[in-house]
Amino acid sequence: MTAPARRRSFVLLAGLLLAALAVGLAVWLWMRPSVPEPAEAARLVRVHNEAVAALEAGDPAAADPLLAELIEERIPAAMGLNVAAIRNRAVGAVLAIDAESGDALPAAEREAWFVRAEAAVAALQARVPDAPAGFYLESRLATAAGDDARQLEALLKTSARADAGWGSFLLYDAFGDSPDPDRTAVADAALAEARRFAPENAWVLLQYLQWATENKEPETAAAFADLRTQVAPYADGFALRQNGDVLPLIEAGEAAAKAGDWNTARRNATLLFNVLRAEEVVRSDRLAVQRHPLDFLVTDLPSTFYDASGLSRTPEATAIPVQFEPFAGPAAAPEVAGALAIETANLDLLGGEELLILTGDTVRAFSRDAGGPWAETLRYDLPADQFDGLLAADLDLDNAAAPAAAAGRNGPAVACHTADPDLVLWGPGGVLVLENRLQADGTRALVPVADQAALNALEGVSLVAAADLDQEGDLDLAVLSEGGPSLWFNRGNLTFENRTGRSDLGEKAFAATDVLAVDLDRDVDLDLLWGTAGAAAPVGVWENLRHGEFRAQIESAGGPLGFELLDADGNASWDLAVADGERVRLHTSVAPAPGRLRWSEPRTISEFPATRLRSLDHDNDGRVDLLAWGPDGVRLLRNAAGGWEDVSDRLPATQGRIQDALPRDLDGDGDLDLVMLVVDRVVVWENRGGDANDSLQVALLAEFDNDGTDPKRTNHVGLGSLLELRRGPVYQAAVVRDAVTHFGLGPKTDGPAGEALRVLWPNGIPEVVREPTGGALCHPQKLGGSCPYLYTWNGERFIFATDLCWAAPIGLQLAEGVFAPTRAWEHVKIDGADLKPRDGRYELRVTCELWEADYFDRIELTCVDHPPGTHVFTNEKVGPPELVEPRLYAAVTLHEPVAARVRSGEEEAGAWRDVLETIRKRDEDYVRPFELKRTQGYTAPWTLELDLAGSPRAGAVLLLTGWTFPTDTGLNVALSQNPDLPGPRPPTLLMETAEGWETVLPNAGFPGGKTKTIALPLPDFRSDDRRVRLSGTQELYWDRAAWCVPGKVEVRETQAELLSADLRYRGFSARRWPEGGHGPDQFDYQNVTAEQIWPPMAGPFTRFGDVRELLTAADDRQAVLASGDEIALSFAAPPLRDGWMRDFIISSIGYDKDANLHTVHGQTVEPLPHAGMTRYPPPPGEPFPDTPALRDYLKDYQTRPADARAFWRAVRDQAEDVTP
Repeated sequence: MTAPARRRSFVLLAGLLLAALAVGLAVWLWMRPSVPEPAEAARLVRVHNEAVAALEAGDPAAADPLLAELIEERIPAAMGLNVAAIRNRAVGAVLAIDAESGDALPAAEREAWFVRAEAAVAALQARVPDAPAGFYLESRLATAAGDDARQLEALLKTSARADAGWGSFLLYDAFGDSPDPDRTAVADAALAEARRFAPENAWVLLQYLQWATENKEPETAAAFADLRTQVAPYADGFALRQNGDVLPLIEAGEAAAKAGDWNTARRNATLLFNVLRAEEVVRSDRLAVQRHPLDFLVTDLPSTFYDASGLSRTPEATAIPVQFEPFAGPAAAPEVAGALAIETANLDLLGGEELLILTGDTVRAFSRDAGGPWAETLRYDLPADQFDGLLAADLDLDNAAAPAAAAGRNGPAVACHTADPDLVLWGPGGVLVLENRLQADGTRALVPVADQAALNALEGVSLVAAADLDQEGDLDLAVLSEGGPSLWFNRGNLTFENRTGRSDLGEKAFAATDVLAVDLDRDVDLDLLWGTAGAAAPVGVWENLRHGEFRAQIESAGGPLGFELLDADGNASWDLAVADGERVRLHTSVAPAPGRLRWSEPRTISEFPATRLRSLDHDNDGRVDLLAWGPDGVRLLRNAAGGWEDVSDRLPATQGRIQDALPRDLDGDGDLDLVMLVVDRVVVWENRGGDANDSLQVALLAEFDNDGTDPKRTNHVGLGSLLELRRGPVYQAAVVRDAVTHFGLGPKTDGPAGEALRVLWPNGIPEVVREPTGGALCHPQKLGGSCPYLYTWNGERFIFATDLCWAAPIGLQLAEGVFAPTRAWEHVKIDGADLKPRDGRYELRVTCELWEADYFDRIELTCVDHPPGTHVFTNEKVGPPELVEPRLYAAVTLHEPVAARVRSGEEEAGAWRDVLETIRKRDEDYVRPFELKRTQGYTAPWTLELDLAGSPRAGAVLLLTGWTFPTDTGLNVALSQNPDLPGPRPPTLLMETAEGWETVLPNAGFPGGKTKTIALPLPDFRSDDRRVRLSGTQELYWDRAAWCVPGKVEVRETQAELLSADLRYRGFSARRWPEGGHGPDQFDYQNVTAEQIWPPMAGPFTRFGDVRELLTAADDRQAVLASGDEIALSFAAPPLRDGWMRDFIISSIGYDKDANLHTVHGQTVEPLPHAGMTRYPPPPGEPFPDTPALRDYLKDYQTRPADARAFWRAVRDQAEDVTP
């Protein structure tokens, strides 16, 4: 090669090398991780948030491609985006194939998810090899695949990396009953480790004691002692609910273990497990050591992502112009020197907010007419310098009557708030309760209530909260004082009982400036949040264990904190903003399951050294903002998409330190003004501009029944209720703290304020308002009720026939610690016109449509054939055993009474009212025998008198058709606490004799639930008169009264063969009330909604599908139904004799458990009832039978978990389904 050629080749080679280097450099530059620009970073945050929302909504398919996109982003690992996406993708893939959610997937799709889950979990373990999340998720993957060996290995690695003992307990829970002794040994060691990590966990201790007593472990006695420490504060409540004291069982078990008496120790450990497993303190501890894939979801990107990208969490201001200015002229605050505390309330029920101002020697109320100045309307003089705190709340449920507009459930909207607020004052002089009393002359006065010496005697009271702590209708008091915290329960007559001894509140006093009653963990009971350092949450929590029992979770060394509750990220889980005197930080949470929250690491949203916070949507944009104040002044923090913006320039200057601030709409223009206590004077700031956006004011009104009376099921204004509003893609949540709750809605439109507003009342009853209108909204509360429904095919459609299991409540308290008797069997008549064959079969539907669980052990259908023109009746009723023995009555003729009248009032008081025309025939026009109704199910005394002239001296049977509107267990408990109200009394039967009226049946029984006919054999008449009386205080309505003489009527009874029984989810029938006639509510089977409307009970329930074999014999193998479930029953139709009539008797053995918060174990299916129990809850020696057949039943049938997500996320998820 010539020299020029060599030079050309060299030049060409060098060029190629340079080109390759350039390409390589370009590829390297393209592949190199780079920090995204702020706009791109903002897009990535939106993608991350959308994926998180999809996972929280249970939609991993929607989340997976979004997370895959984030994983592929080439940004520095230190920013945290990729690892968050890797972890969340693993969570989503495991959710898709998890045993509780993935079984319904088609096989091919399920297999594809398994492949994806394997890759996602492996990627997470490779990126974060020492984190427990990856190995926990691998264990769930192995469980779904049925790979026990891999599950064990993954749980061992989880246990080695997890703190607080939950990993060890999961290992024991999975393999504690393994048939492999090697695996059992590993599980046993894990249980011992879990106990070491969590000696305060009652669920772990109960499990440990069963194992330790079996294996004669040396730590057994110490474990008994630990259990005693944990449950001793609640022993009095346990004794009431269990009819026995558990502490002697624990102490005897401890002594037996020390003495080496292992049989006794083992027996007591088993008894304790059976008795305590369903108690709330144990159920709560069980949740603490359980985990769900969503526990490991990364909900927020780390601060390193925002810092590196320069993305601000505070966006540019885009809100409407808003400015706060002091009200001027007549609207300016009243001049009151020396103000110590402020409150607002509607004391006179005239509609406007009144200012309440407490000074060192007076409490005064000020109101203003339109255009006028604030004027003093009420005053109470106090001893000097004894009180410095103030709240207003209705403590006596003293509304006199329903508003005129509340004519009925189908009538016009009810008017708001007819119960006047009372006052509670506190300070160095203890606690003082002042009744707001309407005088005879129409004026009002503040009157100290009687019998409050114990409250007055408390010293150094620093804070009081009013809330329905036991959730039975009235408001109770929680008190902080120098002597420590205390709980005072309202007895319903403005007296309070100190029941602190039934809770574990800690022994020492603590300092707090704020308190709030809220269902923090979404388990349907009200917790108390205190402004002090918390042990399990960012602030102090008194966890509600139901039945008036609380457990404190407070750091003893903590100081006072300012806090506010909000749902900042709209994920249907509460968040907390906390002011600690140095900054304001936001703690967000995720609720993997009701009763358990996972808190994120806090992030600072303001460096302002605030000590107090108040939430308000000051610009009505649909996001809750914060007013923060402290020694250095006040700040207004606007919540905007992506962060928090300081808009304090919208506030006027303040002269002095702010002591308190109350957001209120004082001028009624739809935006929130501010009532401020500055130093020792009151100022009011007007919101100018916020009303450019729309708003909704919700004023709750506990429902008046359709007869215009107050059932007293919950506190009048619903304090503590959860409100959830859905408007397009926006979800908002709020807790009711005052008479009116404010929602900002954003730009004004001509449409409704939203698609739906859901109210969850303090007693757990939900209510959905479709398309709430703007402005003020007063909304009633619906009845919870109980008992399964029966529908029958009448030849054209399914119709509502009646309800079942009315004599078989379990856990229902008639008074605290007094349980309703349970009779599992019943025989209910079905009129022949209501059940006709279809294709040779009788089709019936048994549904669970209320807040309850229903248990059916056997269901039979008997055809009762009889000649035309004759009548048959069963002896079914709710009453004493001697009156309810199964019996069939048959008669040729039914006779009407010749006279009928009712009287309302005490004996020989009140005027008689003739009701013969109403009660002589069955026509759905019911006699209402009473005038005054005290509560739902409880009335003033009433008497129904019937003249049965023509009936024989002996052998007559009284036939009464009617229905019962019952109390519930919460009302029963409330009535039992009130010495002034003895509670409802069932009907007494009296007969006229020559000497006068004589009681012949103290308890004559009554029709259970919806309309039924009861047959009451009458004792022999002892005079020529044939008048009888029924007298009681139960809320009963009577459609027809008749009498008969059972005669020689040929009757043929044939049991129909049960051909099929299919358990399935159906939903809820439309409900309506008759327009008149005092009849019960009715249900339209054809009009059904599938949306879950009740809070979930904890399962397991019976799996869906064929349950025929469970219903054909009384063997304790029960079909257990959850709310929304249905059993479709099909019976063979035997031939009917020509010309004859056919009626039916449906006979069942079953139980009903109302989920009312005062039902014992009402929030869980367990413990299962059974034929051998002498009461419910079953006593320690009567557990559910442990036989091979019943073990198989539990394994094969009792496998369906409750779907908690369907209820708790319903409003939020529907908001996400709307495309903005």
